Amino acid sequence: MNTEIITDHVLLEQLNLTNDEICLRISGTIDSDCAERASDKIIELDKKGLPFIPILISSGGGNVDDLLTLMNVIDTCSTKIMTICLSCACSAAAVLFSLGSNGMRIMAPNSFLMFHESSMAIENAKQGDIVTLNSHYLKLDRMINKKIEKHCDLDPNFFDNHSHDYYLNPPEAKKFGICSHIGLPVIKIKLSFEMDFDIKTSKRHETSDAGKQRKYLRVKAGTYNEMIDM
Repeated sequence: MNTEIITDHVLLEQLNLTNDEICLRISGTIDSDCAERASDKIIELDKKGLPFIPILISSGGGNVDDLLTLMNVIDTCSTKIMTICLSCACSAAAVLFSLGSNGMRIMAPNSFLMFHESSMAIENAKQGDIVTLNSHYLKLDRMINKKIEKHCDLDPNFFDNHSHDYYLNPPEAKKFGICSHIGLPVIKIKLSFEMDFDIKTSKRHETSDAGKQRKYLRVKAGTYNEMIDM
């Protein structure tokens, strides 16, 4: 992703602003370390008053629990989110891409998305535990799918017929509305320099209000309070 900085004053020409200061990159597996790092960065960027937060994604997916962490952080973010799929966004990463703000979900021409249902990694588990966990993950899948369908304005139950490794290239994703644009964005930043002045006089600001708050109050032992003006 390229960034263009436009300035209107010579004093701003030496300003050095990198992509890392205004955007977040998610690559590799989405695990607890990734979710913690990404969540902290989103919260940090959300406080900077940016028009939007770019998130660059190149990931084969990861843990659904860590995905939920990122989903919760994005839900509480007041800044718009731009998601950019650079190569692939699969499984948890595809969900993350889909939660970009409307009009700000961008796929590189040679990228793809892949959606599928959650999988369980269980060894030596009791049959009852497997049934319980399966029910839990089915509920999570339904919740996540409904969230994407509503956010991207998809048909109800869009994912019901695509529970097994559903791949989408950029034109297909754009046709359904999961992707907003195909290409690579150029982030343009315009910096402006302004000067102004104010006049401060030496006139005393006095008031005749007898009930004005005193600057100093001394409380003495006894039956009365003594007010002292400073």
